[in-house]
Amino acid sequence: MDFTFLDGKSLTFFEKKQILINRQCRLTKTDSLLIGGIGVLKKEVMVRDIDRKYDHPLAEIVQIASQYKSEILLEYDKYRINAKSIMGIIAFNPSAGMNVTIAADGNDETDAVDTLEKFLQCQ
Repeated sequence: MDFTFLDGKSLTFFEKKQILINRQCRLTKTDSLLIGGIGVLKKEVMVRDIDRKYDHPLAEIVQIASQYKSEILLEYDKYRINAKSIMGIIAFNPSAGMNVTIAADGNDETDAVDTLEKFLQCQ
C-alpha cells in the first residue's frame, strides 16, 4: 500500500504504521488524549522535590491517578505516559525541576488534575 501525496511528499515508516493500526482498531480515549482531543483538560506544573516529601512518590502517583475514571497522561518534552501505569511512571521518573503537563479526559478530570498538581508541587 503506497501513501504518497499528490505533491510528492510521502509518509515515514512510523506514520504508515499508525495509519494501518488505526484502520484495524478504533481510537481509544487514550488515543484522543495523545492526539490532543477536544475537551482534554491540560495543566502545566513544575515538579517540586517529591523524593524528599514522599516515601514512594512514583507508586503514589499511580495510586492517585487510579482513583479517577478519567484517562490521565503526564507529558514532558516528547514523552507522554499513562499516569495509571507503574512501569510508565518508573520510566518517566518525574523529578524536581521538570515542567510536566497533566492531561486528563473524563467526568472527573478537574479533580484528577487538581489532585495530581498538588501532589507534584508537594502541597
